[in-house]
Amino acid sequence: MARILVLKNRLPTWLGQIDIVNEDGKLAYQAVSAWRWGANRWRLRRGGSELAVLERPWFTWTAAWHVSGALGNIVLERTPWAMKRRYTVMGGSYDGTVISGSLWDRSFAIEAPGRTLARASNALLSLRDRHQVEILEESAELLCIVAMLVIKADRNSEAAAAAS
Repeated sequence: MARILVLKNRLPTWLGQIDIVNEDGKLAYQAVSAWRWGANRWRLRRGGSELAVLERPWFTWTAAWHVSGALGNIVLERTPWAMKRRYTVMGGSYDGTVISGSLWDRSFAIEAPGRTLARASNALLSLRDRHQVEILEESAELLCIVAMLVIKADRNSEAAAAAS
């Protein structure tokens, strides 16, 4: 059976925080932005334990997020100059997995070779930026959460850059 999780930005926060709740509205994971000179960094926690650190250097030619933690060391690299948001996982047991979005970032699919791991959708009219993620393969839950955090962090960075 598929598990449903909802990612939502917590307002207001100075650095950024994303809560991931289950169907009952209970906190399942929490991601907190941590300022670091030269990089955009997020820490993913469940309860009191840290599961992953996501980091994107600021001054690079490719939009790549380096992830370390329970998934091992992997890289989520964004396809440059694409009309739709698309990332490829490099390294680890999910090497070759593709995260692809729709034209206006309203829906996403996370697909390993030969199978769909998760689907995500974003409400069109919402006061907060929220994504509902349907996890189709339980063993891939952490990868799916990391992938959606990367997408949300990229979108937040793009919105901040456009506002300034």
